[in-house]
Amino acid sequence: MLSLTPSNDIELRILELKDAKTVFQTIDKNRIRLKQWLGWLDFTNSVEDIKKFIQDGLDGYGENKIFRFGIYYKNQYAGNIELQSIDYTNKKSIIGYWLADGYEGKGIMTQSVEAVLKYAFEELKLNKISLQIATENIGSNKIAERIGFTREGILRQNEWLYDHFVDHYIYSLLITEWNKL
Repeated sequence: MLSLTPSNDIELRILELKDAKTVFQTIDKNRIRLKQWLGWLDFTNSVEDIKKFIQDGLDGYGENKIFRFGIYYKNQYAGNIELQSIDYTNKKSIIGYWLADGYEGKGIMTQSVEAVLKYAFEELKLNKISLQIATENIGSNKIAERIGFTREGILRQNEWLYDHFVDHYIYSLLITEWNKL
């Protein structure tokens, strides 16, 4: 299975079915905090739900359409990052990510995003990576901007989060911009 190593302390590994219990426990422990930004938590209520999510990722991985990584910090599962909706015709993809409580502020996500971008641009030969982030999600927005993504605009009322709509910033990074960083 594919593995990326952004630093000595961080490893990104394609999620496997054996990871389902750990992933579910981490999500469940962080459910209230994650719910302010992630709309899929009400559909993730068991280890079986996570197994389906992981299997979907493995199927997509087999077709080079999804790269769904677990983020491991000092060998402890800390969250997820993925390249999704890979469009080889137009050489573009979307990146998504989240971290569990206690792992923020250590540079883990910045380094993880950079590693996935490097893989996307250098190995998959993609041209553009997009990222959608709730406008009020200050931490995630800072990560995108720190890395060099360009904020293209606002997608108004782009996502229904349980009882309200949220606007998203749409960011992108082109390979030509990546090569200059």
